[in-house]
Amino acid sequence: APLEITSTFTSTLGNGGVVTFTEVVANPTLSADNRVGSGTQFFRNKGAVAAVFLIVGLAAATICLWIFFFIRRRRRRRRIEHESAVSASLAAAGYNRELIDDEDFSSGPGMRQRYGSFSSQ
Repeated sequence: APLEITSTFTSTLGNGGVVTFTEVVANPTLSADNRVGSGTQFFRNKGAVAAVFLIVGLAAATICLWIFFFIRRRRRRRRIEHESAVSASLAAAGYNRELIDDEDFSSGPGMRQRYGSFSSQ
């Protein structure tokens, strides 16, 4: 392979004149020691590769665990809020409330006297 490469370009100017450009560049050669991709050099260093993949793996695991616990905590909080809202609405409707001292909902004689036509006496 030649050591230099010569390129010639011709261009026409606006007034009709012709300009010629000549460019001479060195021809790159490949040898056994000089490889094109320098990225493969990183993969030869096994310690660096192991460290990078370990750090990336730990970061990915941390992110996955954070997402898992975040979703779990959010679901638990929503469930507790829902249960609180349901029990508040039931309490407002009068379910599971304590009886006041004057209230008596038993079917005693007061009920029979008041609604005598429905009693068996």
